Amino acid sequence: MTMRYSRMMFPLALITGLLLCSPGCGSGEETVQLAPVTGQVTQGGQPVANAIVEFFPKAGRTSVGRTDDTGAFELKYSDELGAVVGMCRVQITPGQAQPQEGGEDTVAPPMQAPAIIVKVPGTVEIQDADNVFNFELDEYRS
Repeated sequence: MTMRYSRMMFPLALITGLLLCSPGCGSGEETVQLAPVTGQVTQGGQPVANAIVEFFPKAGRTSVGRTDDTGAFELKYSDELGAVVGMCRVQITPGQAQPQEGGEDTVAPPMQAPAIIVKVPGTVEIQDADNVFNFELDEYRS
């Protein structure tokens, strides 16, 4: 009887373990707190159009925006507007953004090295409020 009990318990334990280790029915993504982020990119006091602006949080995905003709940008986190609340590194790639056909979403440049990548020193803090960051590229170049 002990052998029969062992044979029944092993599959039951295996199924229970698999159920406990498997992901739930949700998307599997962590919920992050987002806040609106806008700003302007300039160089020599003049607006920089078609730059990719990226905010890299410590946790979560990167938020990305594209500057318009006035140098203004608004960040998006996946399909939502905003960036992850907390400290973020910032990177700006001037003149590389291309709008998708029929939309305002930003796409990465073709597989080629951009002429310039500006990494803003240090980090910026995204508050749980409206955030405005203006970047003068001449301040960050050596």
